[in-house]
Amino acid sequence: MQKIPAFVGAALLCLSLTHLHAQSADSVADKIVRFPTRLFSHICSRTSDIHRQVTQQTEKMLNGMAKKEARMESRLSRVDSAGAAD
Repeated sequence: MQKIPAFVGAALLCLSLTHLHAQSADSVADKIVRFPTRLFSHICSRTSDIHRQVTQQTEKMLNGMAKKEARMESRLSRVDSAGAAD
C-alpha cells in the first residue's frame, strides 16, 4: 500500500518540475499543497453521492418488501386467521 502514495507523490513532483518554466515556484508549491484538499473534497463529495443513492435504493427495496409482507399477511389471514394473528 505504501508504493501507491509514493508513486503519486513522485508523479506530482515530476509534473510540477516539467511545468516549472511556465509558472512561478509559489504557484506550483501552492498547487501541490492544495492537491490533497481538492482530492479529499472530491472523494467526500463522491462518497456522499454514493451513500445517498444506496440509501434511496434501500428505502425503495424496504418499501417493496413491506408491501409484499402486507399482501402475504392478508392472504394468510384469509386462509388461517389464527395463524395470521401470531
